[in-house]
Amino acid sequence: MKNIPAYEASATEHFDAIAAAKGRVRSRRDANGEPIDRGVVLRGIRDYVLRRYREYGDKKPHLERMPSEPTAVTDEQREALLHCYDAPTTALGSLKGKIQAAQADLALCPYCGIGEPDTWDHYLSKTAFPELSVHAPNLVPCCGTCNRKKGDTLIEGGERTILHFYYDTVEQEVALLRAEVSMNAGRPTVRFAIALDTGVSAEYLRLFRHHFRRLDLLERYRRLARLEIGAIVDEVKVWARAQRAADTVRIARHLARRAEHYEESQGTNSWKAALWGAMARAHDVLQTLAQVAASGARVGT
Repeated sequence: MKNIPAYEASATEHFDAIAAAKGRVRSRRDANGEPIDRGVVLRGIRDYVLRRYREYGDKKPHLERMPSEPTAVTDEQREALLHCYDAPTTALGSLKGKIQAAQADLALCPYCGIGEPDTWDHYLSKTAFPELSVHAPNLVPCCGTCNRKKGDTLIEGGERTILHFYYDTVEQEVALLRAEVSMNAGRPTVRFAIALDTGVSAEYLRLFRHHFRRLDLLERYRRLARLEIGAIVDEVKVWARAQRAADTVRIARHLARRAEHYEESQGTNSWKAALWGAMARAHDVLQTLAQVAASGARVGT
């Protein structure tokens, strides 16, 4: 897990461009059958929207302190605000493109580190905060699974339950995600857990644990680890043949280096970094890997 850069640009400019695009489409009609110009509607609440943008910036990352204002806009205004995102325009496409350009190195969902970030999450839901539907800092690229699991709920008991990867300090030096690997009936067994004795603040630890619970990350990592262990075994066999080395010490060093690689590329709390590091520390697993590497046999996964 790593922080991703927020796209910092003129929110006013992007809102105005999207509102102008809406002004060219008059597909909705009022109670009298007259066409509604959404651009006019949006320009009428421009000052309110920009005030909420400033409030978002002032409250970050503690966005649990930003209340929704359901009565601040009329039904017509709410519809126009949601239409800004739900009915894509060239201006919205341009905004998304600029966010992606600012995150050119982002290959994995920041929420889980597993899937491709091919959807957009509204960190504060557009259902409760329609005025933030096209606010760049509120748009977080993520995978479909995390987007569905998060849904519209962010606050529980007055606390946020999802990390904000633009503004929360995610790249902790200390590993909060831990993995333990042991041999069970000839098969490596993995258990992921969140460490409680790490020295990070209680507030951050609660948020981190909420994040993992809401997105079911420990179980998702456990399922993926079975496939990853197969890949680790195959790599160790190839590496051992190339190095002509199959002893536990050198295998442990190789696995530890790979864990460091994942820490650097995906963050200290990468599930792959935790798994490879745990494999490097598990003596019974290392003995099995050394035997497999020496014989060319397979290990149960």
